Amino acid sequence: MITASAFQPVDTVQPATGDIHLYMCEFAHSSAMQCRQAMRSRLYAVLSGWCGRTVSADDLHRSEHGKPTLRNGGPLHFSLSHSGSLGLIAVAWDTELGVDVEQPGKPRAVAALARRYFTATEADWLARCDESVRQDAFLTLWTAKEAVAKAIGRGLAYGLDRIGFVAQSGDGRWRLDAVQGEAGPAARWQCHPLQPGRACHGAVAWRGTPRPIQAFRFFR
Repeated sequence: MITASAFQPVDTVQPATGDIHLYMCEFAHSSAMQCRQAMRSRLYAVLSGWCGRTVSADDLHRSEHGKPTLRNGGPLHFSLSHSGSLGLIAVAWDTELGVDVEQPGKPRAVAALARRYFTATEADWLARCDESVRQDAFLTLWTAKEAVAKAIGRGLAYGLDRIGFVAQSGDGRWRLDAVQGEAGPAARWQCHPLQPGRACHGAVAWRGTPRPIQAFRFFR
């Protein structure tokens, strides 16, 4: 688990050869639109640092499934996610990756959501787990599944029920157990849980061998 204390303060971006870099962004803006705009500005700054040139909105495009990519970026890959006032950017060379973050809000109907999107085994486990941890366990699993789906490049369209996890304990920790279809098998994948802030849930995932993860947070 990579927690908030692992995110080291940084004001400049230094690319790394084989590491996964995570950048946490915290915003004080009042509206969702302002947070999205600030997140985009941070993304351009990160990509500019890695590319060694200025990156702007014109350098980005979306795949047929909506995943943002960098024009003429070569082997550079990235993923971003934000929830409320917190955002995460993941960057790496030579591997597709995905990152997702969720901040808890009002309680969700997690049992119904799990029956709709998750595997039967996962939904059954969530239904049985203690009510005091069920919301957090759901968000931990949701972000892990979405991180893998984003790394595949299709997001929810791939089918979260095709990405299976098994519960490791009663406190909501999960292990990737199955990736069905062309993106599998699960043994080829790395998926790491994140807790970038108090009560926040997240995950970063990529297909390939284990890599070091370096975590940073921007000065406000």
